[in-house]
Amino acid sequence: MKVTNAFNERRHKLLAEGSIEPKYFAICDYGVTGVAAIIGAPNDEAAEAFYDNVIGSTSPLCQKFGCTAMEVGRDNAVRAIGVGVKYYDINTFEKVAK
Repeated sequence: MKVTNAFNERRHKLLAEGSIEPKYFAICDYGVTGVAAIIGAPNDEAAEAFYDNVIGSTSPLCQKFGCTAMEVGRDNAVRAIGVGVKYYDINTFEKVAK
């Protein structure tokens, strides 16, 4: 499935209007002190799976046990992104199935 421009335009319009509220999850990687990433996702399981499978970790503990995602508010997500934590939105990545 490919994320289309129409989908992205509709999503951005709804976000701008405030019709939908995005959820933000802080990722705790066992090999990183603090927050490893902020991920916009529908739930914590999707955020964890995205980090484990797409971003990946160099930490042996995280590779063995996976990461932990905790929902954070928009203000905390913006603060974390402001100090250099990377932000990923799973809805903007293309999914390719063959």
